[in-house]
Amino acid sequence: MFRQIPYVGSFQRGFHIRKGDPLGTCWRYIARIGTIDSLTRIAAQRGHDASLAKKASLRIRQAIELRTASTGTSELTRPLLLYYSALNLTRGIMLAYMGEAGRSHGLQFFGDRDLLRCSATVSTKGTFGLFARSVDSTLDLTGKALSLRDLISLLPELRHDFPLLKSGRPSVVAVKIVAWIQGDMFLRFLSPDYLREEFDARWSEMFFWFKDICELDPNTPFTLRVKEKPLNETAIGDFCRKYLFGELEWRPDAVWYDHIARDNVPLVKRLPAYLAALFILSNVVRYEPELVEPPSLDSTDLGYVITELLNSAERYFPQLVLELVMGQPWFFE
Repeated sequence: MFRQIPYVGSFQRGFHIRKGDPLGTCWRYIARIGTIDSLTRIAAQRGHDASLAKKASLRIRQAIELRTASTGTSELTRPLLLYYSALNLTRGIMLAYMGEAGRSHGLQFFGDRDLLRCSATVSTKGTFGLFARSVDSTLDLTGKALSLRDLISLLPELRHDFPLLKSGRPSVVAVKIVAWIQGDMFLRFLSPDYLREEFDARWSEMFFWFKDICELDPNTPFTLRVKEKPLNETAIGDFCRKYLFGELEWRPDAVWYDHIARDNVPLVKRLPAYLAALFILSNVVRYEPELVEPPSLDSTDLGYVITELLNSAERYFPQLVLELVMGQPWFFE
C-alpha cells in the first residue's frame, strides 16, 4: 500500500541573519539600505528620479535617531517618538520605492475616554493611504475608521495578548499547513474562538479569499483542503506568502497566520496596522496623556498590551519594511 509522505519544515524563505542582537541588527540593516548610494540604486531600479535618494536618506536617518531617542522613555513619551520614527522610515522608503511620500499624515485622530476606542480615520490624501495601497493594492481604506482595539486585534504578534483586553474576539488566527508529497494540501485553523458548526457554516465568509480555491474538509475540524494540489515545496511556500501572514521569527514548523473577516473590522495588513496604531497612541500622549498616565497603565492588563504593542512595532516594523523593499522576508536572531 502506498504511504503518503508529508512535507516538513515551515516553508519560510528569505534572508536569515544571526548576530545575537535581533533588534539592533534589524535597525543596522535599515541604516544599510538608508544610505544615499543604496537608495539611489533602489530608485533607479524602480524607474524613479535618483535625486530623491538624498531626501529619502535624511528621513531614514531621522527614523533611526528617533528610535534611539525613544530608548528608556515611558509610555508617556515613547509612542510619539516611535510614531515619528516609523513615519520618517515610511516616507524615506516611499520616496525611493514609489517616488512620492505624501506631505500630510493621511490620518485624522479621534479621541475617546476609552483608550481602545481612540481611532484614526483614513484621509483621501497623505502618507498613510499611499503606503497602505503600496502594501495591499486591493484594499481601499479611504474614509475607514481604525480603532486601536481593532488594530491590535489584527496583529499576529499580539494574538496571545489580545484576550487580556476582554474586548471581543481577535481578528487573526494561526493556521497549520499540512501538505503531502504528490498529495493534498490542508489549512488547519488552530485554537479558533468559534464553534465547529460556525466554522463549517461560515468559513467562506470569514475567509472569503479562499472561497474559490479551497473546500471544507469534512473529516477534520476547522480544516480546508486546497483544491489544486501543490507541485512541490516551492509552490507551497508561494501559496502561503500570497494568502497568509508569515511568522516574523524563524520557526521549524509550518504555522502561518490569517485574518478573519467579521465584526466590521477593516482587514489592514501588518505594516499599515502598526503605523496607524502608533499614530493613535502618539496623539493620545499629546492630547489625552491622562489615558496613559501611571497608574492607568502600570501593572494592568491594558498597560501590558500597550507596552507589547510598542515593543513589537519597534522590533518588527523595520523588519517588514526591509521585506517590502527587498521582496523577500528577513529573519534576525
